[in-house]
Amino acid sequence: MAFDGITMKCIAAELSARLCGGRCDKIYMPDKDAIVLSVRSAGKNYKLFLCCNPSIPRIYLTESARENPLSPPVFCMLLRKHLSGGHITHISCPDVERVIEIGIESKNELGDIGTKRLIIEIMGRYSNILLVNENGTIADCVRKIDASAPGERILLPGVKYELPPKQDKLSPLETDFDKIHKIIGLCPDDFKMDKHILNSFAGLSPAVARDFVYAVCGDMDAQGMQFDDEKKNTLAKHIAGMFDKIKNPRFEPVIIKNDDKMPFDFSCFDLKQYDSKERVCALCEVL
Repeated sequence: MAFDGITMKCIAAELSARLCGGRCDKIYMPDKDAIVLSVRSAGKNYKLFLCCNPSIPRIYLTESARENPLSPPVFCMLLRKHLSGGHITHISCPDVERVIEIGIESKNELGDIGTKRLIIEIMGRYSNILLVNENGTIADCVRKIDASAPGERILLPGVKYELPPKQDKLSPLETDFDKIHKIIGLCPDDFKMDKHILNSFAGLSPAVARDFVYAVCGDMDAQGMQFDDEKKNTLAKHIAGMFDKIKNPRFEPVIIKNDDKMPFDFSCFDLKQYDSKERVCALCEVL
């Protein structure tokens, strides 16, 4: 399972419930593309790990201790300057983007209170961690991108931060049964339904799209011609129900294990395609 937009929405909701209102005590940078925030919230200590390594970008709570360099990197020092002692005001995922925004309220050099945003973008080789000022400009970021990279956003200190460009897909947060049913009806007879769903709705991974189809007809490779009016109606209701859980939110995170009891996949929902496999409840701190 990829870190898709739905997964990011689920993680943001869980972290928000645990960390909002908490105090950012310490900040470490054990690696060139990893940040650890030590947060005291509701009488508990948490370590929030953010990593923008292109191979394995991720965000989760951890109890593991990591060795830190003797001399903190410049980006780490900047985060300490602006965020240490601050309080987390919000943790959110814009729409169903692969982005999590952490708002931290703290005092500046003049004693004025302002809210800066620590943003992690989990997008493969485009992953990044950025500190954004109150006025929306980038204070600094782990991976800087200038105008010499054609077609990419400019990510440099002083530049106004903008979210990654949206794909030409419909957001699960802006759908209802009628819209979903109409889109399903547009799937060509000789085209796989899961691919059609994946191409139509934002925030989905291939596994989630396949599971929508499997839950209705028991065949992840089913094509449009295999869906009569009744199955199209059932599929639209199933997708609308799952999207409603994203809107509310009501997630059911699980880790799926193989026959050797080893984890091999995870999901924000209990995927029907793995009904024969063992699964355990999964919260973000167990990753």
